[in-house]
Amino acid sequence: VLGGRSGDAPAYREYVAWVERQDVAGVEVFYRNQTRDAGPTVSPVLNLDAFDADGLRAFARSMGVSVETLITGARALALMREQQCGEICLDVTADKRPQALHGSEQIVGLLSNVLPLPISAPLEESLAEWFQELERKRTKLERYGHVARSQINGWLDSQDVVSAEQPLEFSLFYFADDNAVYGEDKYRLYREGARFADRNRLTAVWTPERHFHEKAGLYPNPSVLSGALATITKDVQLRAGSVVLPLHNSLRVAEEWSVVDNLSKGRVGLSFTSGWMPNDFAFFPERYATKREEMFRGIQEVQELWRGQPIPGRDGVGKEIELRIFPKPIQPELPIWLTCSGGPEMFEKAGELGCHVLTALLTQSLEEVTPKIKLYRDALARHGYDPRSRKVTMMMHTFIGEDADAVLQKVRAPLTKYLKSHLNLIETGAESLNLDVDVRDQDPEKVRDQMAAFAFERYYRTSSLIGTPTSCMKMVERLKSIGVDEVACLIDFGIDVDSVLESLEHLVVLRDLSHALPDLTSSLSLSASVVA
Repeated sequence: VLGGRSGDAPAYREYVAWVERQDVAGVEVFYRNQTRDAGPTVSPVLNLDAFDADGLRAFARSMGVSVETLITGARALALMREQQCGEICLDVTADKRPQALHGSEQIVGLLSNVLPLPISAPLEESLAEWFQELERKRTKLERYGHVARSQINGWLDSQDVVSAEQPLEFSLFYFADDNAVYGEDKYRLYREGARFADRNRLTAVWTPERHFHEKAGLYPNPSVLSGALATITKDVQLRAGSVVLPLHNSLRVAEEWSVVDNLSKGRVGLSFTSGWMPNDFAFFPERYATKREEMFRGIQEVQELWRGQPIPGRDGVGKEIELRIFPKPIQPELPIWLTCSGGPEMFEKAGELGCHVLTALLTQSLEEVTPKIKLYRDALARHGYDPRSRKVTMMMHTFIGEDADAVLQKVRAPLTKYLKSHLNLIETGAESLNLDVDVRDQDPEKVRDQMAAFAFERYYRTSSLIGTPTSCMKMVERLKSIGVDEVACLIDFGIDVDSVLESLEHLVVLRDLSHALPDLTSSLSLSASVVA
């Protein structure tokens, strides 16, 4: 594609500089993971000769794809049937100019490429599902016009990526404010992110519980929201990022989540917490002083109810009765996490109870959480549980792209604003950087801005998955080394929905890198983009 440069449009050398900044991990993993050497397959017959232009467009709409994808797929199926094979490679044009490079539409020079698209025959999926997956693959390739064909040929000739032992799991975590600028459809990212997680085999979607405050105000009831996700997903786990158990009757918690377990065919998991905000306890004010004791009592009751056992209660006329929940859940045992935000005693208690752990780097650093994870594993073993059978899940702010500079520019303002609204987190961040901020004779708002900026630097550098897939691998390896089993990626902290959804593609690349053999991971750190 040749553009005509005019005015202040970038020079071609600026495109070359942009290319050199791109992380090619995504396209390398894409090609290394393609199925090859498929055996003979009888591909379905799809004859488009009888369609006119309007008919092709209508048929493409019925499949949920573009006409271009429909024609590409039909051609692939015909060639596979003719050659009696299960896979074929077709060339597609990648001519999408980089949106991140301002004025790229006016650059004079070659910015297009012809890339090989490996296509496998349909297996168990329907023809429409097969076409939709082909559309996703073809659309993904449009971003990679800057990658040299020689590089791609090398990846196609190499061996498939093989999963490493005990790979780190990746999930999505939500915590959006009610006043976030998402337009009228406040739950679009929640729904579409869940569909993406389900389609791309991420482990879980975590939904928090928060009351009476704009911060995380979109999520007052995780069971209702997870019930909605249960109807639009098939495989991804649906977990409560927190159930503040002292705010609820245990019977109601067990009932509601049993419904979600049935709707999802057994995909529920809950993380329990005792709560901390006094306003939340408007439901049960008397429980605030003994909230931890109420939580542990409630956990035991929910477990008993889930297993089909009755718990004692009292009816409306004061009669002592025993109660069981209906519908009965699908899972015989409820997967339970304990939210451990800081103190080591909760990690040890989780081990004593045999629960999984959900933690975060909000009030602690990686160095501080490492001995707590060891304390948890030791407590599991001491109380008769196999430490390898329980998970440590780490919640982390996440935004990943191919261009490190563009990622930082996109993230800085919204994450700084997000952290500014969490004054306790800001104080922790400033202390972790050994910063001594003299606030005397200063504007309080200016001081808060300074502290938010300091907190951002701490999160960006030491406590997040923010960067490119290759740069984030350092954090992934660090998490693995201290015993973390799953990363719950907090994605809704103020970045626009379309950018977040696009970044999820790069999160999948990071997941695939973390599952790959060490030789591939090492080679990616040395990879460099080359102008096609």
